[in-house]
Amino acid sequence: MDYVIVDVICVNMPVLTSEDKALIKVLRVEKGWNVDRMMREFPARQWKRQTLYDLVRQIDQTGSSDRLTGSDIYTDIYKVPYFD
Repeated sequence: MDYVIVDVICVNMPVLTSEDKALIKVLRVEKGWNVDRMMREFPARQWKRQTLYDLVRQIDQTGSSDRLTGSDIYTDIYKVPYFD
């Protein structure tokens, strides 16, 4: 039996631009806004609620909206049987 290697990209959060992350950090740290207020004030951004919750939690815990070193999108390799 032959096997084919399939790459699966796992992404936890939808992509936020660096400008979005900077804005969210300022609103959270300097103004104390919560996720619901950010979503009400910026409906055109169409941010996902869970994405904002995750980013706000990260800002509260680390004080930064940047990703940790070495935590880039990772690829898991799975062996899947290949049938002719």
